[in-house]
Amino acid sequence: MPSKLCPHSLNAHGDAVAMADAGSPVVKLVGSLGVSSELRARHPNLLIIGRIFEDYDAHAAAESGRTAESEAQAWVERQRETYRLNPAVDAWEGPNEPVFGGADDPANARAMGWYARFETERLRLLAEMGRRGVIGNFATGNPDLGLWPAFVPAAAAAKQFNGLLGLHEYSSPWMWWLTGHYQTSNCDLRPDFAGEGDTGFLTLRYRKVYRTFLAPAGLANVPLVITECGLDSIGALCPGMTSGPWKKHFDFWNQRNGDTDPIDYWRGPERDPEHYYAEQLMWYDRQLQQDPFVIGATIFTVGNLGTWERFDIAETRGLRRLLDYIRSQRDVPPVVAPVVTPPPPTPDPSGGTTPIITPPVGTVFVPPGPEPADPPTPSLLFNSRFAKGTVYFVGDTREVAVPSGWALDFHGPAEPLLPGQDQPFGRPVTALLNSAAAPAEARPRLFAHGPYCWKVAGPSAPVWVRLSQEVAGMELGRRYRLEALLLRDPGTPGDRGAARLVAESGAQTADGGWQANANLPAHTYTRLALEFAAAAPTALLGLEVRLVGAPAGAACYVVEVRLAAL
Repeated sequence: MPSKLCPHSLNAHGDAVAMADAGSPVVKLVGSLGVSSELRARHPNLLIIGRIFEDYDAHAAAESGRTAESEAQAWVERQRETYRLNPAVDAWEGPNEPVFGGADDPANARAMGWYARFETERLRLLAEMGRRGVIGNFATGNPDLGLWPAFVPAAAAAKQFNGLLGLHEYSSPWMWWLTGHYQTSNCDLRPDFAGEGDTGFLTLRYRKVYRTFLAPAGLANVPLVITECGLDSIGALCPGMTSGPWKKHFDFWNQRNGDTDPIDYWRGPERDPEHYYAEQLMWYDRQLQQDPFVIGATIFTVGNLGTWERFDIAETRGLRRLLDYIRSQRDVPPVVAPVVTPPPPTPDPSGGTTPIITPPVGTVFVPPGPEPADPPTPSLLFNSRFAKGTVYFVGDTREVAVPSGWALDFHGPAEPLLPGQDQPFGRPVTALLNSAAAPAEARPRLFAHGPYCWKVAGPSAPVWVRLSQEVAGMELGRRYRLEALLLRDPGTPGDRGAARLVAESGAQTADGGWQANANLPAHTYTRLALEFAAAAPTALLGLEVRLVGAPAGAACYVVEVRLAAL
């Protein structure tokens, strides 16, 4: 199939045009946009992506108190004239390489949710102008995988508004470093090391994102462009390795014989570092060709402004080799990647199953118990019943598990105390349970509705948590119903805990009111409900649970949080 290697150009270099002539499906232009008209005339089906230089800190903007929608509107207004003057550019990027920190800080998850709303609004405004948008454009290795649930609504908006997802993928000292068995925990490069399978922490990281977060949400076909790729400085290296742009590695490469490479070139009779880098990019291309949702990957850079000379491949022997390769791929039949599924449960000697299995896709898989689930009910929320069986962890322990597709916030010790509360709020313990992880006498009660339940507990201090999910594509003025099915622990007194549903839409907040444990029987699940009208295209929907003054180990169990349009 056609090569997916494409040019990223800072100065509209002639070699970028040559790559398009050879068959590259995408050209990305930054700053120098005038050549777009020539490219469109030569190649009517070429995808031309544009980016305008703008110094913008999306994380800081998210914490500024300004709304995501107003910031997106201001962004588009600042750039609108450039859009008008360059009609041949199909799709426009937003902020470049936003970084939001680790998923263990709830503030970062909120900031990522803000950015998802920013990108959703930017896509909508571009669509009104007949243009497309490229969302994300995160720096290599970003965002933290645990933040992706907060960004999924932006990917849904990309599907709605004909947008694209953009990611940056760099590595060092080779394109394949930190993929498969090429890991810092395997510096001997033993080929039998399990590693990351066909994914990676930097390059091929996109497969983790699609398999763990987008595909389960019905977004497996959102088109992806790797909007920058190549070699650059990274931190995770083995002793003696070099890190940086491709022209920095020549001495290191010359010290090696290539016997552990996944390609043959460096073991052959020719050892040209420029050709070697081209062969590494060709290896990357063969991976991209296995995933039909990948449109292209733009190599940084083909033409520079003097600042990025050590990255530039224009006018090199490597570029000439890439041109020959791209031409050679025009009529090659496509290849299809194998489907990767979580491993089956491991048998347990006691007759149950091992409750936790870790597949190589960035999450933890909990196999279901034998209990039959209730008949399926429609929901606008992803993973409403936690039936995906996967979680990610917040913090530096494995004690706070969050179902895939959801975000978790909790009160800390600095939060104000409630009336009668004599201890500050502490860290909760949460887990996705199957029946193998529950006492036999509790199984009929906990798993009356299916094979999973999510547990919230306060081991030694009061806790207040919110499980939430952001939803895009809501109809303004339409009414919706948010429901949750939960069970309180019989050891929690009726006046020591409570739960409520909350919906934040635009400037409006709907609150179902706290339902005290006295109203939540300990012997059966109770359904909470909240109806609200959508005041904006997106809404943040949450279930809050608090355990205050309860005995150590008191808990609440949740089997479903669902949303339906009325």
